[in-house]
Amino acid sequence: MSRNRKKGFLASYKLLPCIFIIASLHHISCGIVIIHLTLANSQGEVCDEEEAIYYTFGPGKAQKVTDVIKKKSSETS
Repeated sequence: MSRNRKKGFLASYKLLPCIFIIASLHHISCGIVIIHLTLANSQGEVCDEEEAIYYTFGPGKAQKVTDVIKKKSSETS
């Protein structure tokens, strides 16, 4: 079963008094979770952003899937 959700979850974590990590669930499908991460200062100013991809299968298949995701992402940009 495959499910796709966009921004269905949002969490923030205060790492230090001056640093926040904000995470939003960007994509879920069978075996893949993509989380958008934002690092911000205490004033809410964004310092850095990145996406983390998590897999529930082995590294060989994970690399193939990563290549497909990056290709699709560049086509839609």
